[in-house]
Amino acid sequence: MKQKKLLPPWANLLYPILLFLGGCTVVVHLAQGHQLLKILYGSIWWLIFVAALFQVLMILNQSALYRVAYRMARLPGHLGHLFMLVLASSFTMVAVPGGALSGVGLMVYDTVRKGGEATRAVLANIIFFMIDYLAFIIILIPALLYMLFHGVLKEYQIIATGCLLALVAVGLLLILLTALNPSGLSAFGNCLTKLLRFLPFFTKLNKKYSWGEKANNFILGLSDAIRTMKTNRKWLFQAVLHALLMKAIGLLQLEALFLSFGAHPTPGQLIAGYAVGVLFMIVSITPSGVGIMEGAMTAAYVSVGIPLGKAALVTFTFRALSFWLPIITGSFAIRRVIGE
Repeated sequence: MKQKKLLPPWANLLYPILLFLGGCTVVVHLAQGHQLLKILYGSIWWLIFVAALFQVLMILNQSALYRVAYRMARLPGHLGHLFMLVLASSFTMVAVPGGALSGVGLMVYDTVRKGGEATRAVLANIIFFMIDYLAFIIILIPALLYMLFHGVLKEYQIIATGCLLALVAVGLLLILLTALNPSGLSAFGNCLTKLLRFLPFFTKLNKKYSWGEKANNFILGLSDAIRTMKTNRKWLFQAVLHALLMKAIGLLQLEALFLSFGAHPTPGQLIAGYAVGVLFMIVSITPSGVGIMEGAMTAAYVSVGIPLGKAALVTFTFRALSFWLPIITGSFAIRRVIGE
C-alpha cells in the first residue's frame, strides 16, 4: 500500500492566498483598476515605509504582552524568543490546519519541549487573548456607536459583535468562577468527569490523555494566575497597557497609509473601519479572517464616507503589512524556534 505524500506547509497557504486574491479582484473590479493605479502612483512611499515600521512595533508589543501573560502563568519568557515565537505562530496558524489553535499549539509545544507544563502554556494564551479582546472592545464600542449615529451600522456587524462578546463573556465567567471558588469549580469538573465515564469512548480517551487531571491542573493554574494579578497589579497594568498600545499602533499604521494615498479620514472614520476589520478577523471562520476581513473593512470605510478606491488600497496594503509580512518572516522564524 502506497503512503500518501504529506504536503509541505507552504502548500496549505494556497487557500488563504486564493481568498485574498479573490477579494482583491472583486474590489479592483468595483473600484475600477485605472482609478486604483492612479491613486497608487500618486502615493507617498515613505509613509508606507513608516506603516511597515509600525508593524514591527506591533509585533514587539504583542511579544511584550505575551511576556506578561507568561509571567502571570509562571512561565519563563524572554522577549527575543517570544518575538520569534509570535512570528512563527503567525505562519503556523495559516499554513497548518486549525487556524489560531495551530499558533497556540506551537507555543504549547515550545513550552513542553523546554520542560514546562502544557496547561500553563494554554493558560498564558488565554490570558493574552482575554486582555487583548477586552482592549479591543474598548475601541469597538465607540466605533459601533459612531456608525449607529451615522445610520450605517449593519446587521451582520451587530451579529459579529454579539459573537465576540459571547466569547469574552465565557472567558470572564470562567475567570470569575475560578477567582470566587476554585475548589468548587474543580469539584464540578470531577463530577462532570465521573458522569462522562458512562460514555465508553470518553473513558478510553480519558485514560489515554488524562483529561480530568489536566482540567484540574488548568483550574489550579488559572487560580494561581488570578492571585498573581491581585498581588502584583503592576503586571496586569503592563498587560492592559501593551494591549491598548497594539490598538493605537494599528490605528497609526492605518493613518499613515491613508495619508500616503492622499486621504484624510476623521478619527471616527479611522476607528470605525479599523474596528470592523479587526472584528471580522477575530470571528471569521477563515485563518485571521483572510478573504473576509478585507471586504468587511473596505465596506465599513466606504459606508462612513471614504472613497472606494482609497479604502480598498488602504485595506489591502494594511493586510499585506499586518498579515502577509509576519507570515513570510514567520516561515523563517519557525525553523529557528523548532531548531533551538
